[in-house]
Amino acid sequence: PGAGAAAPPSAMGGPGPASQPAPAVEAKPAPPKIPSNISIASADVSKVAADLKPVIGCLTESYNICARAYEGNPAKKREVDDNSRRLGILFFKLNMGDIKPSVKTQLLDLCRALSARDFQRASKIHISLTTTDFDECGQWLTALKRIIKTRQMLGQ
Repeated sequence: PGAGAAAPPSAMGGPGPASQPAPAVEAKPAPPKIPSNISIASADVSKVAADLKPVIGCLTESYNICARAYEGNPAKKREVDDNSRRLGILFFKLNMGDIKPSVKTQLLDLCRALSARDFQRASKIHISLTTTDFDECGQWLTALKRIIKTRQMLGQ
């Protein structure tokens, strides 16, 4: 064998010498961690797929509508900040391509419903995401629920 070739397994059928390196195929880089201070403003969306850009636009607009409605209301500041953090997490995941296709489709549908001010349909989609994909969506579903509820209350 040439230089750097792995030693063959022992004739006894064992795993070979203990110093044998693990195959490089198993070495995967750790996925990037969500920054602890993420917000809707700080989330990188530069790599979000073109077909999902409307989700970023719709949810940013919806967040801004709600944030403006609660300006000057100290009791709602924590909720607005929490919505920003939660949407930042969603945007981070969209940017990394870390959302499964069925959830992407529902996000697009939810945003179409929000844009049409069809809050009942938006709520049904939110409930569907909650029941079918909570493990994937749990970090940001609360923000979507609050935004739908606030926009419905405002009629916007």
